[in-house]
Amino acid sequence: YKGRMSRSLGVKGVLMLLFYILPTTSGIILSAFQCSSFDNGDYKVMTIDMSIDCASPERERIIAFATVMVVVYPLGVPLLVGSMLWLRRAEIADRDTRSGGPPLSTLSFLFRNYAAEFGWWMPVADLVRRLCLSSLLLVFGQRWDQMVAALVGAIGFTVTFREIN
Repeated sequence: YKGRMSRSLGVKGVLMLLFYILPTTSGIILSAFQCSSFDNGDYKVMTIDMSIDCASPERERIIAFATVMVVVYPLGVPLLVGSMLWLRRAEIADRDTRSGGPPLSTLSFLFRNYAAEFGWWMPVADLVRRLCLSSLLLVFGQRWDQMVAALVGAIGFTVTFREIN
C-alpha cells in the first residue's frame, strides 16, 4: 500500500507540473515558428533568438524539433489528461465529494472545481481554453490579429461554458 501511495503522489506531482506549466511551455515551443522582418522584409530572423536567420539550416532543425514538441506537449498533455479522466469517467460522475475521495486523489485537482454534472471532459475543455487564449495566439503573427482572436476566443468560450451550465 505504501509503494502504491507514493507512486500515486508522484503521478499527481508530474500531472500538476504538466498542467500548470502547459501554457508557458507551449508558448515557448510555438514561438519557434515566428520570424521578425527587418529591412523592408528582406531580412528575417527568429523572434525568440534574433541571432538565427529564418532561412538558415539551423532554423530548419529548430522547426523540425518544435514540430515534434507541438505534438508531444500542447497536443499530448491535453490528450493524456483527457484519456486519464475518460478512463475514470464513471467514478468522476458518481463522486460524493468534490475531490472524489482517495481513489480519485491523483486526478482530483483537475475536476474538483467542477460539479459532477459537468462530466469528466470539463477540465479538458478548460485546458484547451487556457491554451487557446495564451499560447495558440502566437500562431497569429500580427498583434492586431492576436487581439481579435483572443477577443473572439474569450467570447466564444464564455458563451459555450454559459450554455453548458
